[in-house]
Amino acid sequence: MKIYKSDVASFTKSPTARMGIAFVKEREALFLTRYFDDCIFRIKDVCYVAKGTAITEKETCEGAIPVVAGGKDAAYYHNCNNRDAGVITVSASGASAGHVNYWNVPIWASDCTTVQSKDETKYLTKFIYYLLKLVQTDMYLLQKGPDQPHVYPDDIARIMLPSIDIISQKKFIASAKLIEDEIDKLLSGAGSNTQEIIDEVFRQKFLFNYDEFKRLKEGKKYECSQKKFSNNPDLRFSVKFHRPAGEFVKRQLFGITDKRIKNYLSEPIVLGASISPKDYDEGGTNHYLSMATIRTWSYDRDSAALVSKGYYDGKESKLICKGDIIMARSGEGTIGKVAEIMEDYNDIFADFTMRIRLKNYNTTFAYFYFRTTYFQYLVEINKKGLGNNTNIFPNIVQEFPIPDIDIDEQEKIVGEIESKLEIQKRNVAKIEMLEKSIEQLLISTLANVTGDE
Repeated sequence: MKIYKSDVASFTKSPTARMGIAFVKEREALFLTRYFDDCIFRIKDVCYVAKGTAITEKETCEGAIPVVAGGKDAAYYHNCNNRDAGVITVSASGASAGHVNYWNVPIWASDCTTVQSKDETKYLTKFIYYLLKLVQTDMYLLQKGPDQPHVYPDDIARIMLPSIDIISQKKFIASAKLIEDEIDKLLSGAGSNTQEIIDEVFRQKFLFNYDEFKRLKEGKKYECSQKKFSNNPDLRFSVKFHRPAGEFVKRQLFGITDKRIKNYLSEPIVLGASISPKDYDEGGTNHYLSMATIRTWSYDRDSAALVSKGYYDGKESKLICKGDIIMARSGEGTIGKVAEIMEDYNDIFADFTMRIRLKNYNTTFAYFYFRTTYFQYLVEINKKGLGNNTNIFPNIVQEFPIPDIDIDEQEKIVGEIESKLEIQKRNVAKIEMLEKSIEQLLISTLANVTGDE
């Protein structure tokens, strides 16, 4: 927990009497004045600052133009752009509001703010990107809103920039490019992220056709007979239950196995225990595994709340132990995520999660399989509910297909994935060092020009 202190006088200085905690945090955002005194320009003085144009995935047409929304990467793709290549984006809403990115390709700016130099002979857009990345932590402090955080164009436009000649900017960018080339090599060495590594190993082993899957998934028009709807035991009429991409995934998976998860269960899949506010106890010794604690695909026990002894007692059937797999069963962005329990914690798992216990099966292999794009798409096409209130239940999950290969082969695949993840881990550490060197180079460049030490 972070505590902020502010006196009453500071609130009176605000032209709009802003007293929320977001504005207290914003006053900690010194931006580039944290490093340099010679900040004389506002972003709006030298850049075009513009709000994006919202577009939903349903409104897009098949294409390769990234749609930049509130996340850190492209949300989906479209067939036309509303911004040319060479533009900065700042995510406008959600948990990643304030995230700064630079795009070398044309994009469709949606739920984001774009920043672009008015005159590239005076201030390079790419150089301004590096300046904003230097103060990324401060950019997040611009978030406002109790439920859905937002970062607004006007707040970005007021950020102060240092004065620096164009020759120094170009010299820095040329040096930074050499470092970024090293970063790109490291990213291509063992997969740029964990998801890519897992998918690639499973693709090679089971011949998953992700290219065809992607093509089918990008389709926006579907045809389906009434007979198929009538064959649903619960009359599921929604399009998502009959997507061609979903049918393709099921054909591929059932083409390599005739087994379902239920065939390897040591006991039925069960939901966790419900809880009320009075059951939490900061002085307790037992933890409560909620959906939030597994959103990073592992059990973050340090963030798990403590519960009272009175609540804990009698919950023996709702405890986790080594070898369990916990799956989130609700909430967009979290539903379907899994965590492998690595120790005998004996913590209680929440009712919005489910516990999967397997027999005669390598738990880590199952965990990696559950993380594949194919398995996660099974969750996508089988979840029920509207908006953020979507759910999936044990009776559905237990019917999902699971590879039927011997334990030795499972262990080999686990070993291959873990070996690649270890390489990735080392590369990430190297990348962090290289990114830090770009920051130091930028600080040094500005210090030499502005005279700040």
